[in-house]
Amino acid sequence: MKTGRLPPWPRAPYKPRRSPRRLASVNARILFSLVAVTLISVAAVVLLLQDDAPGVSQPGGAVALAETDQGRSTTLSPSGESAARQTMDLATEPLAPVLGETLQADHLAAVLEGRVLSPSGQAMAGATLEVFTHDEGGFQYQLQTTGLQVTSDQSGHFALVGVPTGPVLVVEARAPNAASIQVDVPGMEPGESRQMGDLVLSTGTLLVGQVRNEDGQPLPNALIEVFDTGTRGGGPNSSRPVATALCDGAGEYRVNFLSQRQYSIHASLEGYTPMTSVLAFVLGGAGPEWRQNFTLWTADQVMAGRIITAAGLGLPDVEMRLVKRQQGGLNTYFTVVTQTDERGEFLFDQVPDGLFDVTLSATDWYIDRTLRLESARTDHEIIMHPSLTVHGQLSAVAELPEQFTVTVKPDGRTGARLLKGGASTRTYRNTDPPGSFVFAGLRPGAYSFLVKAPGFAMARSQDVIMGSAQFSAQVVIPLFQGATLEGHVAFAQGGHSEFSGGRIELRGGEWDPGLAIETAFPTPPIHGLVRAIDSDAHFAMSNIPEGDYVVTVRVEGAPPLHLRDISLIEGQSLDLGLLEIRRGGRVSGLIMGMDGRPVSGALVRLSGEGYHAEVFSRADGTFLASRLPAGAYDIEVSPAGIFEALRQHATARVVVDADAESVVELTLGERMLKKRQ
Repeated sequence: MKTGRLPPWPRAPYKPRRSPRRLASVNARILFSLVAVTLISVAAVVLLLQDDAPGVSQPGGAVALAETDQGRSTTLSPSGESAARQTMDLATEPLAPVLGETLQADHLAAVLEGRVLSPSGQAMAGATLEVFTHDEGGFQYQLQTTGLQVTSDQSGHFALVGVPTGPVLVVEARAPNAASIQVDVPGMEPGESRQMGDLVLSTGTLLVGQVRNEDGQPLPNALIEVFDTGTRGGGPNSSRPVATALCDGAGEYRVNFLSQRQYSIHASLEGYTPMTSVLAFVLGGAGPEWRQNFTLWTADQVMAGRIITAAGLGLPDVEMRLVKRQQGGLNTYFTVVTQTDERGEFLFDQVPDGLFDVTLSATDWYIDRTLRLESARTDHEIIMHPSLTVHGQLSAVAELPEQFTVTVKPDGRTGARLLKGGASTRTYRNTDPPGSFVFAGLRPGAYSFLVKAPGFAMARSQDVIMGSAQFSAQVVIPLFQGATLEGHVAFAQGGHSEFSGGRIELRGGEWDPGLAIETAFPTPPIHGLVRAIDSDAHFAMSNIPEGDYVVTVRVEGAPPLHLRDISLIEGQSLDLGLLEIRRGGRVSGLIMGMDGRPVSGALVRLSGEGYHAEVFSRADGTFLASRLPAGAYDIEVSPAGIFEALRQHATARVVVDADAESVVELTLGERMLKKRQ
């Protein structure tokens, strides 16, 4: 067993993230943006159309719509629902209230303060600030409101009091006639106050296009609806688009103020099949204007049939989805959904002519092949197969637990997937025989199972591989009590009482906290292994699975301490002893433009050995980065605008000492671009 503080990790090349200011090469940036728009759009279509998540979920929140004039191109702004995402490592120094009122809600209430600026850089009064929590899954990025919402004052300032502590948050700033923004906020501690700096709104992207029929004739009065598929859901099945417009006499439409987000654009007109296009406006790839045309097909065909078992029995309540893609556009498609009746019969009475991709979704039945059906037929017959089941049994030297949870992990590469409505995590109590479980509702493929039980370390089964001719399989999962880890923490200058709110986290031994991507997408602790540091500055963690780990100590007011090569074996009790925490240093400074004026909203990126941080400059051009580990840092500054960021930047190198502040002043200059050979 080896233990010790992390040595300097190999410096990895900085990888660009979602904000356009983070790209250093003009040519690489443009190429990457265009490729990203295409790939994300196609991936989004796949996610929206998969049979276990049909359609797009409902968007929440109200939307203000302007009145429309019949026969004219009418634009309605997104009311700030769409937003460009920025990711920032925020300064954590307490700030005085700036709204002219005393913040006395609770001495432990967390506070976020800042200012909202218009696209022209003017203070924006009446902007709405709202706080969300989020869950990420692939390209589906769903936000849930916390109910905390304020409005900026006449000087554009705001204070969000009572911000939830613990999870990563998202603050959205929105206002009429502007594209809103969203800012990721790392988890806050009770009583903490953070300055977010200036949140600069933009004019966003203008979406234009034409709607025609299959003969190329324009379709006046076609309805265009824009749904935000990232924030609080969205999609054609929702009644709350973030923007809408009617086509004029030439079939043209316009939608203003779309942010760098992912959208589902829906075009419809009575008598025609509605069409949907998924667009990902990311990394500046959309530019100031994006054109999206639609071709609507005549809906004059009927498709019908029956879904049955191998024995010929009709299957009721099977969800059936038809998809037909527009020629030459993978991200533009027509889709419609229905369900079978009690006899297993289905009917689509308004579809275009041609072949359709078909997906079926049922609770206990699946189809084992790709299905394509032709319209204008009413005698289709489809056979489905019963779902597969895994019978599991826990084993242990000690008494088996009365209650435990099992989480299934399908290997999607093998076709494994839960059927409609199946929960991936299930709780079992007082099973007979003890420690047994049954997991049903599976398709053919490879699965593994994670087991959590009180008094035992988390256990994972070997892969269970199931074929279409195999109705069930068995798996035995041994449980172990695991290892125990404990220790004490103290600042290098002493003082155990200062560790209120600190915590210990475990991650896999291959984890590298020095990667730049960890600033944007931090790796969560493995198996949920997180423990609080008590009032005596002591910590203890039990039931840790055998393996190699990186231990992280997080204490308010100090940079995290990482210890690598912590190897644990079954039954071991390891005392790490006293872990000394060194207080972090700070870097403050001023950003000046080429015209000699302070620059607000500029991205300040600090890169050191094994540590990266990002902050934004305030309205007066100043910035502050705190809780930095002692050492040397390279600083790079990029202005807020995408085009300015491609042409201008500033760099510096600074040395940070523990519990001290380093001051630097930077002036933006022209980038030195490499010429092609």
